[in-house]
Amino acid sequence: MTLTNSKKPVVSGAFTEHGVGRMVEMMQLFRADRADLIARPMSIFTITATGNFRYSEDSCQNLIDCVEAGVPVEIVPVTLMGLIAPVTTVGATVFHTIDVLAGITMAQVIKPGAPVLVNTVHLAVGVLAVPATDIARRHIGKPIPNAALLGGFAALSPMVGIDAVEAALRERFSGRLADGNVAAAREAHAFVTDELREPANA
Repeated sequence: MTLTNSKKPVVSGAFTEHGVGRMVEMMQLFRADRADLIARPMSIFTITATGNFRYSEDSCQNLIDCVEAGVPVEIVPVTLMGLIAPVTTVGATVFHTIDVLAGITMAQVIKPGAPVLVNTVHLAVGVLAVPATDIARRHIGKPIPNAALLGGFAALSPMVGIDAVEAALRERFSGRLADGNVAAAREAHAFVTDELREPANA
């Protein structure tokens, strides 16, 4: 239903060990061929770290299949403070960061340059780092990076433009909050655009 009616990428996942292949085949029905699907992704797949520095067999296979198929991924650790992670903020942050970096490392080992959008300040690996939290603090005064990440993703995918992102944000928010979120999205969009342009000019 979503693939038929939406022109925007969606966040999804395979949720079974061999689900990626079937979902890629389904998405490819809406594209000319595999190269077109890679150039215009319909979805970004969630890869979940199960905590305690571990990825399940399903998550590992999903990550491998997504990278090989050219499907963008996001790494989402299950950092449950006091259960499978330390109860302190610092300890949980360390656990969370290790799980994210492990996922990024696996993706880049499989295929250097595989698309992974990361909310961070800087990474010395072949992924695109977006300081979305810092951008959000500047424009809305809170460390809520959603709008900035959406603007960054818009720069990566031809499926949704920054004007459409602005329209959606202004529909959801009003006044200064809308202006701040739009400014955050546009700054992140410009940041990613510049980052993508640099290798071509190098």
